[in-house]
Amino acid sequence: MKAQGVDANEAREQARRMAAALIEQATAESQAQAASHAETVADPAAAAVAKRARVKAMLAEARGGKEPPPPPMQDTINGWLDAVAGPRLRFLAGCVLVIGCVLWIQQNKVISGSELREAAASAIESREAGALQDVQLDFSETKPLSVPIVGRYFDSLNAGLAGLMLLFTSLFRGWKISVFLLPAAVIALLGPSLGVPGIDVIGGAYVSSAAIAIGLAVVGVLFAREPD
Repeated sequence: MKAQGVDANEAREQARRMAAALIEQATAESQAQAASHAETVADPAAAAVAKRARVKAMLAEARGGKEPPPPPMQDTINGWLDAVAGPRLRFLAGCVLVIGCVLWIQQNKVISGSELREAAASAIESREAGALQDVQLDFSETKPLSVPIVGRYFDSLNAGLAGLMLLFTSLFRGWKISVFLLPAAVIALLGPSLGVPGIDVIGGAYVSSAAIAIGLAVVGVLFAREPD
């Protein structure tokens, strides 16, 4: 239709109505055939002609602007949920958490910039990955991110973990996976303050929260993501 000079928006709208009309026709014929238990048609040629005439009439109505029947309520609700808690929300929340975690690392000098640059330069010169072993992480004296209101939630690497999980799962469409991923991100981010128990030997409540969050994320990816 666009090649014939029809406006792009009008061509898209007509194509949508025509597709809906064809689907409605196919559904009606399938239901009629099931109801009649596939009765033998007396004149197959006449039935085929009548079918083509019905399809042409429906396509003509679609071109003329007749709207297809409204979608089922379930599809409407799923559309709303996708808009509110779909991959876009997971992507935006993941970006915020990752950026906040990077700022927290920079503020607390968890990874020294000069040491990192020197180790990277040494690794490039020597072409040995072992040179990066000199870089150390220092969590001995860290403070929450110095940002009003939300900064107190960024006080560990768990914020980055939550952000990466949300960014990864933003590749999957649908809202159902958010039922698992959003609570997983909350547990990773706020687990210690929410009372998640920890074992000092393996890193305390932060590690426990991260483990629970990863488990929830895996369950969501395996069972709640929608097929492409």
